[in-house]
Amino acid sequence: MNLYAKEAGFNSSVQLIDILKRKKNISDGALRKLISLVELDNSEKIYLHALVAKSQSRSKEKEVMYDLLLNDLKPDDKNCIVYRIKNVDLFSHYIYMTILSMSELHSFVPEVNYIKEKLIFDVDDSLIDSALEILFHHKLLELDKNGEVIKPYKIVSGKTDHRIEKVEVYYSMVLDLAKKAIPLTPEEREFQCFSLPIAKDKLSLAKEIIRKCRANLDKLVDKNDKDAVYQVNLMMFPLTNQESFKE
Repeated sequence: MNLYAKEAGFNSSVQLIDILKRKKNISDGALRKLISLVELDNSEKIYLHALVAKSQSRSKEKEVMYDLLLNDLKPDDKNCIVYRIKNVDLFSHYIYMTILSMSELHSFVPEVNYIKEKLIFDVDDSLIDSALEILFHHKLLELDKNGEVIKPYKIVSGKTDHRIEKVEVYYSMVLDLAKKAIPLTPEEREFQCFSLPIAKDKLSLAKEIIRKCRANLDKLVDKNDKDAVYQVNLMMFPLTNQESFKE
């Protein structure tokens, strides 16, 4: 305890004990130092920050707000298997992710004609055929003993907070798809776009909430009732130059 207290910048372990007993609040700087002393991933760090913020809340309304936030940020179900893509060629076209999602449909058949017939937007036969071959080769799609297609990983994703050229090409493609989807009826699609004033030091927390939205959406989908594939784009980017606001 004395070692942690000293490395976190406290004069004695008594201060740290008082914080743990909620007798005193901890500063952001001390919290960051404490977090650096233990092995936490990014989502766990943000969860801890939110937990501390709740404990320091001075009103019931803020406590309720942080309870809702903590519920969204809590670690994912351990049964949720995530595959982090290493081969970025799988992001060279949106059809790869589309086929992976289609594989969860009840009537899915891993054939070019079936896939092409189901798509709203046209994709070349050769590209669909190549995507199927690559997905099976990398074992992102497999056949069970009955010859049925299975998707071994619940979520397939790339690394977050990394700039990768081919992934950026994928982003451009799905943004183009969004433009094409604008004429669809409001009953068929949902668009929510807004600008948000935010403190720069809250950006990591905002990004984590957006990422958790995917997990929450997935929980809404029953295992056996899937009959369509939708593209969901969750994004946030700056509209102002922060440097211009510095005095």
